[in-house]
Amino acid sequence: MAEMTFRLFEDSDAGKVADLLNKNRFYAGRHKLITAEDYLYIQRSRGILFSVIALKNDEVIGLVGAYYTGNQHVTKPHQIIIGTFIIDNHFRLSSAVVLGIYETLYRELINVGYEEIWSIVVPENTPSIYLTQKNGFVLLNRERTELGRWILYNYSTAFLHFADVEGSEIDVSRFFFNLPLVDKRDAQEGRAKEIIGGRYIECGYKYQGKNSVLLFDIINYRIDGAQLVGNYRIYPDFNNRGKYIAENFGKKQIDFPIHMVMQPECGSEDIFYDVVLEPGQTQIIDCSPDVAELKISFYGVWHRFFPNQMHVSPLPAQPIRHDHGDFSISLDPDSGFLSIIRADDETNLAKILWPCATIPYLEGALVPRIKDLQIEHQDDHFNITEKTDTYEITRLCKVDSNKISISTTLKFFTDDNSDNIAPISHIYAPKGLESYALKFDENEETASCFFLFNKLQTVAHNNL
Repeated sequence: MAEMTFRLFEDSDAGKVADLLNKNRFYAGRHKLITAEDYLYIQRSRGILFSVIALKNDEVIGLVGAYYTGNQHVTKPHQIIIGTFIIDNHFRLSSAVVLGIYETLYRELINVGYEEIWSIVVPENTPSIYLTQKNGFVLLNRERTELGRWILYNYSTAFLHFADVEGSEIDVSRFFFNLPLVDKRDAQEGRAKEIIGGRYIECGYKYQGKNSVLLFDIINYRIDGAQLVGNYRIYPDFNNRGKYIAENFGKKQIDFPIHMVMQPECGSEDIFYDVVLEPGQTQIIDCSPDVAELKISFYGVWHRFFPNQMHVSPLPAQPIRHDHGDFSISLDPDSGFLSIIRADDETNLAKILWPCATIPYLEGALVPRIKDLQIEHQDDHFNITEKTDTYEITRLCKVDSNKISISTTLKFFTDDNSDNIAPISHIYAPKGLESYALKFDENEETASCFFLFNKLQTVAHNNL
């Protein structure tokens, strides 16, 4: 009997993947049969990082892809989105396929340093939600995206740090010997995790053969506490940074060693000592700001906490707003996105996205990339410029009476990328759009878009 194999997708696999999609009427093959060339074009357009395929008898029976974009979202540097996920109908109930494909996926993601993994699912698709939760994804809130989806988050790569894994050789099997405990009813009812102190979530795991509760820090992408059922737990003091509370819930005395790894620049020696807890006893473990890592041994295996490691996210810039009669224009200085807002009720009529000149060129409407933009704002216009070593994009937004004119120009400084870059300007209009028209002048290489809103007409010119 042929064994299943799992590996990264290569372009030569495109025909077999197209067969999988066509046979299961999934994704691109839902409405028509697609070819290998079709699939390769779709992948290039979506901004893919990589795909993992499962094979048996030289046929692709499973596929999962990691993407920079998905459903109007664009990832930040530490994030990646799990997009296409399909198992052939004949293997849909095979846990070996699911585990094998996820193991290969996690290994690749860890090797390139991703810390937060997203999956965007339709809330009504409860089997998919249950499957993703069985593989470490959690629902943090029931708020739907503008396209009606839920976002599930996965912090499984935190095991890499928690289980004291160092070096380039990564034992991904650690993740799959420590699988999450998932209540099927929670998945069916769409219950979201309670967020403790705006930062932590508790997740049940079968960890090293024992029922456990692990405390994930969703801000810093780390495991910051553990409770072993019927035994003991070590949790952070939520009111005092750097302090942990060790508690013995069991009926026997327990002892475990502590190793505080100090910051190299502080000049202090590492600290070693043992904690001994009688049944019902607690003890404070106090880490000074000079502690880089707190190492604690569970069942003879060292685990790591990071009491002073904090992700610092830059504060978003405040929008620049221009009010004009029946409407207002709001510019996001970080992304270059322009919002058209109706003045009487603050309805967001449209969002005009920044025309990205590199793949993936479909920018996210809800989580856009932060860019280094030069902005000039006068009473009747915004002038926005993105300049790199290879290209320059300039967008002029002018207001005249009750009309908005938006023109976009792309210039290349080298010939190397001009044939491979296809910037796209597009508009997202959730409310108020009555009609639109598109005109393209091939001789002048100018595209003109006309959008008619309630009480407002917008004219957008894209000079490519």
